[in-house]
Amino acid sequence: MTLIAPQVQRLPHQRRPEGAASRTAPATEESRVEVFRRKPMGGRWASEMEDVPLESVDLEEVGLRLEKRRSEIRRRCETSLSPAELTEAPNSREFLINRDYGLVWCNAFKAASSTGLYNFLLMAGISQKVIKESRMSPVEVAPNQAYPRPSVEELGSVVASANATAFLVVREPFQRLLSAFRDKIESNHQTYYR
Repeated sequence: MTLIAPQVQRLPHQRRPEGAASRTAPATEESRVEVFRRKPMGGRWASEMEDVPLESVDLEEVGLRLEKRRSEIRRRCETSLSPAELTEAPNSREFLINRDYGLVWCNAFKAASSTGLYNFLLMAGISQKVIKESRMSPVEVAPNQAYPRPSVEELGSVVASANATAFLVVREPFQRLLSAFRDKIESNHQTYYR
């Protein structure tokens, strides 16, 4: 899996968390983006970044594709959900808000959630060593040490901010179901699934 993200410059008051890679481009005139490639560290986490020339990414095309996706989601929600469901508040407990980087992430399990949690913990300043040695899973570490569960009001306020980028990683539904089966049932490493 490869995620391409435009280069993000930190404001002077924003710090780079310990263990997090630099989010600014190398000292060249050339514009760049970062590409995160999945390479397991101990079999679990993304760990590699490389610079790619910005010219290789058509940001206008990406913007059009994202707008088309938003329209499709809106259309499908309006045709498949009742009016009451459309006005329901989001489950704010599944969102992580990183104010230093201006990111709001909706964690959908079995859709790059382990990698996302790991990266969000690094952005919160929790070192790789602490994450690896923790007896708690990243799902437990995030709300306990770095990202308290936001209220619906807090989530709405941050998402409405012009300085925030909200995102969700999705996965083809059958692949997600198969991944959950393999992780929770087939691997048989969790005693309560036996």
